[in-house]
Amino acid sequence: IEFCENYFEVIKKENQCTSLKTLAVNGKDLINLGITEGKVIGNTLNFLLEKVLEKPELNDKETLLSFVRKNKV
Repeated sequence: IEFCENYFEVIKKENQCTSLKTLAVNGKDLINLGITEGKVIGNTLNFLLEKVLEKPELNDKETLLSFVRKNKV
Protein backbone atom coordinates (compact mmCIF):
# COMPACT_ATOMS: atom_id res chain seq x y z
CA ILE A 1 0.00 0.00 0.00
CA GLU A 2 2.81 2.41 0.85
CA PHE A 3 4.39 1.79 -2.57
CA CYS A 4 1.10 2.67 -4.28
CA GLU A 5 0.73 5.82 -2.22
CA ASN A 6 4.30 6.89 -3.06
CA TYR A 7 3.79 6.13 -6.74
CA PHE A 8 0.55 8.12 -6.77
CA GLU A 9 2.33 11.08 -5.15
CA VAL A 10 4.98 11.01 -7.90
CA ILE A 11 2.27 10.96 -10.56
CA LYS A 12 0.51 13.94 -8.97
CA LYS A 13 3.75 15.86 -8.41
CA GLU A 14 4.84 15.40 -12.02
CA ASN A 15 1.34 16.28 -13.24
CA GLN A 16 1.22 13.12 -15.36
CA CYS A 17 -1.77 12.16 -17.45
CA THR A 18 -4.12 9.83 -15.60
CA SER A 19 -7.38 10.23 -17.51
CA LEU A 20 -8.90 11.42 -20.77
CA LYS A 21 -9.33 14.85 -19.16
CA THR A 22 -5.57 15.24 -18.82
CA LEU A 23 -4.71 13.77 -22.23
CA ALA A 24 -3.03 16.38 -24.47
CA VAL A 25 -5.59 15.80 -27.26
CA ASN A 26 -9.36 15.67 -27.24
CA GLY A 27 -12.22 14.79 -29.53
CA LYS A 28 -12.14 18.16 -31.28
CA ASP A 29 -8.51 17.59 -32.21
CA LEU A 30 -9.42 14.26 -33.78
CA ILE A 31 -12.36 15.78 -35.63
CA ASN A 32 -9.94 18.35 -37.06
CA LEU A 33 -7.94 15.39 -38.42
CA GLY A 34 -11.05 14.15 -40.21
CA ILE A 35 -12.21 11.50 -37.75
CA THR A 36 -15.94 11.97 -37.46
CA GLU A 37 -17.48 8.79 -36.09
CA GLY A 38 -18.10 9.06 -32.34
CA LYS A 39 -17.13 5.48 -31.55
CA VAL A 40 -13.87 5.81 -33.49
CA ILE A 41 -13.04 9.03 -31.64
CA GLY A 42 -13.66 7.36 -28.28
CA ASN A 43 -11.63 4.29 -29.19
CA THR A 44 -8.77 6.44 -30.48
CA LEU A 45 -8.70 8.57 -27.32
CA ASN A 46 -8.69 5.45 -25.14
CA PHE A 47 -5.89 3.94 -27.21
CA LEU A 48 -3.83 7.12 -26.87
CA LEU A 49 -4.47 7.21 -23.13
CA GLU A 50 -3.14 3.66 -22.81
CA LYS A 51 0.01 4.66 -24.68
CA VAL A 52 0.49 7.74 -22.47
CA LEU A 53 -0.05 5.72 -19.30
CA GLU A 54 2.74 3.41 -20.48
CA LYS A 55 5.01 6.30 -21.52
CA PRO A 56 3.99 9.62 -19.92
CA GLU A 57 6.44 11.58 -22.08
CA LEU A 58 4.16 10.91 -25.08
CA ASN A 59 1.48 13.22 -23.68
CA ASP A 60 2.19 16.03 -26.10
CA LYS A 61 -0.43 17.27 -28.54
CA GLU A 62 1.74 17.20 -31.66
CA THR A 63 3.27 13.84 -30.74
CA LEU A 64 -0.14 12.23 -30.28
CA LEU A 65 -1.66 13.79 -33.41
CA SER A 66 1.36 12.73 -35.44
CA PHE A 67 0.94 9.19 -34.08
CA VAL A 68 -2.72 9.16 -35.15
CA ARG A 69 -1.85 10.49 -38.62
CA LYS A 70 0.89 7.92 -39.18
CA ASN A 71 -0.94 4.92 -37.76
CA LYS A 72 -4.49 5.72 -38.83
CA VAL A 73 -5.56 4.66 -35.32
